[in-house]
Amino acid sequence: IRNAESGIALACIAEDGEYSQGKEVDLFGREKDSVFVKRKPWGAFDLCISYAHTRKVSFERVALIGCMEEPEQAFALWLADMDRPLSITGSTELRGKCFLPKSGVERAYIEGNSYQGKRLVFGETENSSRILHPYNEKRVKQIEELYHRVPSENDSIVAWSDLQLLDSSTCSFKGKTLIVSETQPIRITNQIITGQICIVSSVSIFVSSASNLESVILVAPRIEIEAKTQGQFQAFASDSLIVGKSVKLYYPTILALCAGKLAPDFAGMVIREGAKIMGDVFASTSGDDFQKHVTIS
Repeated sequence: IRNAESGIALACIAEDGEYSQGKEVDLFGREKDSVFVKRKPWGAFDLCISYAHTRKVSFERVALIGCMEEPEQAFALWLADMDRPLSITGSTELRGKCFLPKSGVERAYIEGNSYQGKRLVFGETENSSRILHPYNEKRVKQIEELYHRVPSENDSIVAWSDLQLLDSSTCSFKGKTLIVSETQPIRITNQIITGQICIVSSVSIFVSSASNLESVILVAPRIEIEAKTQGQFQAFASDSLIVGKSVKLYYPTILALCAGKLAPDFAGMVIREGAKIMGDVFASTSGDDFQKHVTIS
């Protein structure tokens, strides 16, 4: 068990790609502590499998690996410099390091409210540039490749029409990825779907509140999550992502809008009233058209 945990620790500190094909490791060079370690992308995370074995005894550990920002890269706000100051009002608090336009911050009177704080920024400030702080381009590129994923020999393929007939579907993270690819809209209703399953539609995916998804990946241009839905999954849209009222998604949920060159001018994510997202929410665009924006509201 300790050796399997050590395999996970090795994968966490490994160089990119070191364990992508799987690798046998002799932990202490005594030919007694053999561990097979494999690490591969799983949405916004990496999936790590550590299989420790000696003679007839073995133990396997599976983990999702994320990443943390370096302390010197952590900041509260980065606002691109568009030659305009940031206006704040009401009970707004900027707490932490802020990268702001050269014109700075100003008190504003908006909708009958004036700024109530004693200081404009509770922390350090530095000048920003016209370009936003760079995101993890490699990870976003891996996510964008999900839209055009070509199944490999390490995948199992199933038609949505077959999966749709089942009340529940489970795929262990210890085996092959189960790929569901459809050229039509997909509606997930009254189903329990868990594990290493990637559901892809070239049109749209609708998640009903009567469904229960855990650890799966959803990929489509348009994704809608019905009001009061509960679960824990990763959803990646390129045009729009709608989260209904009072949705509750547990850690480590990922909701992402990754707009490419063919995305509409205003690709957007909408999170409606009362929704609780315990995880990461982000939007990015890889297009080079400055007029195209991504929004989260």
